[in-house]
Amino acid sequence: MQSISSLTYPGILRRVSRGILVLLLVCMPWATLSPAASPPSQWAALMHMGAMAVFAILACTGFNSLRGRAGAVLFVFIFSALMEGLQHFSPLRTGSWEDVAINALGCLAGVLLFAVLAGAVLRTTPIPRSLSHLSLLPIPNTYQPEPPTQHQSSKTPH
Repeated sequence: MQSISSLTYPGILRRVSRGILVLLLVCMPWATLSPAASPPSQWAALMHMGAMAVFAILACTGFNSLRGRAGAVLFVFIFSALMEGLQHFSPLRTGSWEDVAINALGCLAGVLLFAVLAGAVLRTTPIPRSLSHLSLLPIPNTYQPEPPTQHQSSKTPH
């Protein structure tokens, strides 16, 4: 059985995911630094978390290797933290450590959601559900079906 870390996607899906991710990252400075784009405060945390989860899912889908996925998600998080820092220089905007923490939680939520969805796709054998299948690390398949029992055709001697 394949593990999530070895899950590969067709080239077109990877390219589309990367393209959308790059497009969104190019738009991120405008969305985070423009005074006119400031969301209402009651929705800001939810918007941060949701956006970062989408970025993380796109980053995971855009790469086949665990190293590529981890690097892309880390880049997205560092880029978002940089945008939070740059908000101090933008009028009517302020960055905060709370927003950086919310961005980190959003990235984590996206990675976990990717792992759950990818695990559901990969689950093709009757392996009991456990949290080990949600791991992004390769976990060996420990499920061993019991060998079929052979019926003895002759009676055992008394």
